[in-house]
Amino acid sequence: MHVEGAKPKSGRLRCRERVVSVRLSESEWQQLRRVAEASGVNVSTYVRREVVKRSELSRESALILAELGRLKLLLKRLWETSAEGEIQPSDVGGIVAQVEAVDGRVLLARALGGK
Repeated sequence: MHVEGAKPKSGRLRCRERVVSVRLSESEWQQLRRVAEASGVNVSTYVRREVVKRSELSRESALILAELGRLKLLLKRLWETSAEGEIQPSDVGGIVAQVEAVDGRVLLARALGGK
């Protein structure tokens, strides 16, 4: 709730306007309360953090799945090359370089928060 003339907490405007209500059994509430307390935050902050974390994990999972698709194509090329005859070290080296690039993209995306 905003009171005219009152300073927002921490000197910044609060942009959270929506409230979510959920029904829990007493045991579910106690479990949630204990987990939040063990995390050093109140229940509201704990639930909000968990929701954001899940969203970030979903973006990261999508990125990893896309990169796995690229790896699948690289492995298919390697298999096709091997079926045609002898595989040259440069063939394998090129695929290894591409795999390392995929690994680098995943690590970079994680560092940037899945963006």
